[in-house]
This record gives sequence, C-alpha cells and structure tokens, in this order.
Amino acid sequence: MKRIIVSILILIMALAIQVFFFTVSFAAEQFPADSKGPMLGKWTFEGKDDKGIVWKGTLTVAKLDTASFDANRYYSGCILDISSNDGGKGVDAPCTWNAAGREVSFGAGSSTYTAVLSSDGKTLTQGNWTETEKDFRTRKVTIKSTGNWSAKYTGQ
Repeated sequence: MKRIIVSILILIMALAIQVFFFTVSFAAEQFPADSKGPMLGKWTFEGKDDKGIVWKGTLTVAKLDTASFDANRYYSGCILDISSNDGGKGVDAPCTWNAAGREVSFGAGSSTYTAVLSSDGKTLTQGNWTETEKDFRTRKVTIKSTGNWSAKYTGQ
C-alpha cells in the first residue's frame, strides 16, 4: 500500500513539474522577458542626421526569434524601415533592454541605435544613432554619420 501511495505522489509531482514548465515556456513565447520594456508592435520613427536630413518611417518591435537569438541576452527583435529625400535604409536585428536605464539598443553591421523608453511606455526619446565604416586594411573605424531620433507607439 505504501508503494502505491509513493508512486502516486511521484506521479503527481512529475505532472506538476511538467505543467509548471509548460506554463513558463508558453508565457515566454507570448511576452518579452521584461514586460516593462518597449511594447511589441509598430512605432512611428522620426529623426534627423548630422547633415540635417530628416528620416521618417516605422520601427517594429517584434517577438524575439528564440531559434536564432538567445532570450537571456536579447529582449525582442527590432525592424527599422526609414526613408528620406535622399533614399532609404533599414535594420533588422535583435534588441537589448537595460531596465535600469530604460534603454533599448539595436544595430546591425555598421549602424547602432539607442533610445530611452518614457515612463508611460509609449515613447522612445533621447534616441541616437551612429553609422560607421571600417577600413579593413588599417582596421580604423570612422564615423560616417550620426543622428537623433524618437518614436511613438502606434499599436500592434
């Protein structure tokens, strides 16, 4: 009789552990690791570079592709699509989130973007971007352009 009771208790514990891990993994798929970071969805981007050129477009904060990127290192995916009278550019890269400074950062190749999330979570402010180019012979990195930007959350 004691064996049956012990077996039932072990079975119940095993099921409870499976339910717990399923719940945690399901929640991780629905929301970024730190839900106080930028909301997932579309953001209206506006910026100006150091030459005075105005850039407008969309920043999409998307669910992180955990098959490609480490969820312990990155917050979400950031897809930036902007244009000006001089042309267009974009970035598709994972974002990092620094909760202490309320700062989101992303970049790919020679471009990096950072901004601070407002207390209401609906605006990215104090944004800066830098574009560099590297001379692979000398290994010297030169700043090609810089800019300031902000973005407002428009929804999913």
